[in-house]
Amino acid sequence: MARKTKKVGVCGKYGTRYGASLRKYIKHCEESQHKKHICMFCGKKAITRKATGIWNCQRCKKVISGGAYDYITAGSATVRSYIVWEKQALNIIKKHDFINYQTIKTDFQVTKMYYFDDEKLSTVEQDSSSFIFIVNSDICNIARICELIVKLNKTAFTVEFILVFLPRKCAVCLNKLKNENVVSLFNYIRHVNIYFTHLDDSLFDMNIKDSFQNIYLNEYMNHIYDCFGAFQNFEELFGSIDHIYAKGKYANMMLCMIKDRENKQDTKRSQYNQFHNCFIVDRTIDIFTLMLKQQSYEGLIDEIFTIEEAKNGNIIEFESNVNISFDYTDELYSEIRYKNIPTVGKEISKKNRYLIGQYAENAVDKSSDIAHMKKVVEKLPEIQRLKAIIAHHISLAESLLKYINNIDVAERFDYEKNFIMETMTFEEFYDYFENCVYCKGDIIDIIRLVELYSYMCGGLSGKQFEVISKTLIQVYGFGYLPLISNCKKVGIFSNLLINTSFAQLKRNLNHISVNLSDKGKEQLINYDDITNMYNGWIPTITKLTEHLIISGWEKLENLLKHFSGPSSSLFRKNINMSIAAYNKESVSDSYLVFVIGGLTYSEISSLRLLNVLYEGKFKIHVITTEIICGNTFIKSLNNSMDYLNLIWKGKLIYVDSNSTIHLLEINFSYYKLDINLPCQRKTIKPSMDHLKIVFIRGNPTKLLYPTTSNDEICGVDKYK
Repeated sequence: MARKTKKVGVCGKYGTRYGASLRKYIKHCEESQHKKHICMFCGKKAITRKATGIWNCQRCKKVISGGAYDYITAGSATVRSYIVWEKQALNIIKKHDFINYQTIKTDFQVTKMYYFDDEKLSTVEQDSSSFIFIVNSDICNIARICELIVKLNKTAFTVEFILVFLPRKCAVCLNKLKNENVVSLFNYIRHVNIYFTHLDDSLFDMNIKDSFQNIYLNEYMNHIYDCFGAFQNFEELFGSIDHIYAKGKYANMMLCMIKDRENKQDTKRSQYNQFHNCFIVDRTIDIFTLMLKQQSYEGLIDEIFTIEEAKNGNIIEFESNVNISFDYTDELYSEIRYKNIPTVGKEISKKNRYLIGQYAENAVDKSSDIAHMKKVVEKLPEIQRLKAIIAHHISLAESLLKYINNIDVAERFDYEKNFIMETMTFEEFYDYFENCVYCKGDIIDIIRLVELYSYMCGGLSGKQFEVISKTLIQVYGFGYLPLISNCKKVGIFSNLLINTSFAQLKRNLNHISVNLSDKGKEQLINYDDITNMYNGWIPTITKLTEHLIISGWEKLENLLKHFSGPSSSLFRKNINMSIAAYNKESVSDSYLVFVIGGLTYSEISSLRLLNVLYEGKFKIHVITTEIICGNTFIKSLNNSMDYLNLIWKGKLIYVDSNSTIHLLEINFSYYKLDINLPCQRKTIKPSMDHLKIVFIRGNPTKLLYPTTSNDEICGVDKYK
């Protein structure tokens, strides 16, 4: 046994004089008490004993004082955690109700929360113990995260970094982290695979923002892989699909992924399949419908205001500062969402008369007994709820009616009708076009108008395109040149999307009008509910789906030849899946329509109304990469020119928001542009092979030029 030394002269906690053995015992007690606990400042398990009751944190270099038995527990430690939200990821969380956004600070001990594009994020306090980034898988988001992490890692504090991808992680983003050498700085990199949101009974939204631009313009193949993952997830939930049809370049890529999975592994398919047919289609086969103004109640709301999809209903940003929430279980909303405005007024009037009757039936006077008053009180909340719903719909209907009764809007609808009926010449169109342009109308609406004419006449000629683009640039400015260029690249202003004339396409698509409910007797179907959504036009995707259900794939394949892009199919069972075969056995069938590039509310409604027209012989479910309208579609093609513009020898070099470098041809004498750039001329070699453009977000853009040359650049224009 160790001998206790006396009179060492060390004063202990309790005012006594300890010997060496007792000091060792106290040290052992303190270390055993503290070694499993965390620092009260940084929250790390890195505290070491310096002296009796004195502890140092090796991470944050703070001094922690306390007696041998007064230690810091994990529950009492102060952990400063910051959450950085990306708005799209936050919207997904709100849709799925993963966590309560309002009480997240108290539930998860979060100190502060920032939006990803918040300017305060660059000057955030640097004493946080952890940063949690919840972002969408976008390369720009990752570049921003890398900047912030490098900045925080230079401080004396030890910060824990956690990265969460919503709805899916992306290999491109992970490679970006590796190239920036910041992967090792993350404590955790996680993702939550949310392939789609089940918004309605038959609607699934994949929540891919600007999916058309990313897939068809920027050619981001990771979105096609996301679509493949969503299809796999759908089959896991509802069983394997027997027949799969695809039309379009990217739809065929997705089908090839499905075939490769079938060949590489034996997937066990469930015996009970809820879906027998799937139609995968590219958005490019029907741009015409997208450019038309929606006229259904729900579609008009999305055109004028905006509809934010939520898990339990729609949130409408009404009058810029008022949010109105409508639940899909609301009977009135479910009835009027497909109808046009005049019909909506009649439905609301019926509901209003019903409400007046309820008030009269539940009126209370002096002669009313207690039992009657009790029933009235029980019914009162439901009556008040119905009253609030009717009031909201009346306010919205009044705003929509005021919009469609506007002279300019009514004239626009008339011209759209002429486009559909093919009664418009270029001279008549250009007169209306010039009128809209020189009245400074919305350029998005004007681009949609040009696309409608282009689709009707089989594409703009070179001279027509030059005249239209010249007029737009002279009036609206040089900044819209990328939008015009992107529209042309996608094929909106040319005849790249269809292989036949518009008239021939209409004749081929509109000849099916058979009502199968009358035991094979051919009767005309009333398409009024569908045609009212688009000024008499039936969406092409709706008609193709109808052809597939009625006639089968072989006849539909002949029609699909009129559209650009390959078509293919995958048959997993050797059975006839036409609706006639199911009719004999009285079996209802379910079809899945998968649209790559987005759908409008009116197109979704028209697909649903096919169920009503054929009296429930089949049910159509829809998966779309996102829900769009014509305005959001055109805006997604308008790459930002806020970063760098370089004019060089008649060409425009600009870097968009995705750090992609573009080169555009410009004829300055043709456009008569006055180019006075506020910059010094630099002598450089003009070869594009030697000119390097370095894009730094948040900092001035640097141009790295070769050192020897005698040529001159026109100038550099930095737009803030």
